[in-house]
Amino acid sequence: MANHAVLTIDGKKSDLKHFSYSLSRYTEENGKPSTRVRSVMLNFVKDTIYDKGSATTWMSDPDKGKDGEVVIYADEAKKNALKTIKWTNGYICAYEENFNLDAGSSNTVESFSITCETVDIDGAKFDFLWPESHA
Repeated sequence: MANHAVLTIDGKKSDLKHFSYSLSRYTEENGKPSTRVRSVMLNFVKDTIYDKGSATTWMSDPDKGKDGEVVIYADEAKKNALKTIKWTNGYICAYEENFNLDAGSSNTVESFSITCETVDIDGAKFDFLWPESHA
């Protein structure tokens, strides 16, 4: 069972409260895949109390793609990695910040989603071939 997930962007590490990702592709009417994997969505929830404004600043710049990674650890000491997800040229496409007085010490969290040009999920590599990046 995973105990910790750590997000790293611009060399800055943040512990995650929640992380998920999804890949998608089109299918024919009978369910057969009709295209290669066409996109990925990486979804994050983390405390904002110690990280003021970095995600909103990044989202405000439509031309600033960032590389990053998430490492999911099996132990509290963060020495035994279960899975590593790395991406390049990522952009925040959705952002939300929540405050909950009843949540105790972790009462302000931000949720955001990133779409990216390439992603490597523990060795499974996907390149979505964005035209401007391959010119």
